[in-house]
Amino acid sequence: GFLVSAIKGIVREQLRNGTSLEGLFREINSFFRARYKGSEFMTLLGGVLDSHEKTFKFINAGHLALLQMNPDGNLVTHAKTQRVLGILETDYVSQELRLNSGTRLFLFSDGITETFSENDDLFGEELLMEFLLLHNDFTVKELPALLEAKLNTFRGSRDVTDDITFIAISFASE
Repeated sequence: GFLVSAIKGIVREQLRNGTSLEGLFREINSFFRARYKGSEFMTLLGGVLDSHEKTFKFINAGHLALLQMNPDGNLVTHAKTQRVLGILETDYVSQELRLNSGTRLFLFSDGITETFSENDDLFGEELLMEFLLLHNDFTVKELPALLEAKLNTFRGSRDVTDDITFIAISFASE
């Protein structure tokens, strides 16, 4: 709980100060390094959606890939990542995606991909991508509940062992 509160505080303060995305990641990295001396780390994917410029600027610090579904239904994996937060001083560099109307972005935690079935099968990124392709006709508002139901069915009677976070964003032109 403390760690989450501390990170939220850093993010709020840096946003109020107008810090860049790169600066925000440097600040979080510095916090981890100062507090844990390299013995703890955190992965993070964070970004800024600019609907006016039609871009998504993001940094991936050791986190799972960002998935992009184009309007034609083609699923693109953005797997380029940088050093996890908390280990070494790092100059994080953002990536930028140009967004067309109908583009969807999917961000998710490893609690989804590391869900195990009763038979110890792993849900994995492949099943997640298959799910997204099969549910392309659903709105981004419908997808989280559908994915939760899919994970519950896949898991069976097994307990949830990690956080499950799924963010679906749809971009439409003005």
